[in-house]
Amino acid sequence: MHWKHTVIQSEKMFQLNSEDAVQACIARVKEVNPYLNAVVEDRFQDAVRDAQEVDKLVTSHCKTEQEIEKETPLLGVPFTVKESCSVKGCINVKLSYLPDLHLQDSKQRII
Repeated sequence: MHWKHTVIQSEKMFQLNSEDAVQACIARVKEVNPYLNAVVEDRFQDAVRDAQEVDKLVTSHCKTEQEIEKETPLLGVPFTVKESCSVKGCINVKLSYLPDLHLQDSKQRII
């Protein structure tokens, strides 16, 4: 089973809404990030607002569950991205210079 379906099925099984999933993800990031230093910039407040909008869409029944799953299969599933990916309002770092890559001479000391 694909991980996406596992998360979505878990949300259905436990009646976990998007905001709850995002809040759980935020709590975990805050718990482990001091050790991993993996999250450069957070958008926690925006993520909660986005999750609330997703929950409103789902409960409004404007679209069927099948339509939502087909059109936006990861809607409401929290995730993180590297700062090299463009995200509105966040730092975006792209490699603009490739260093001169060469093999070290076997006589030189490699550190």
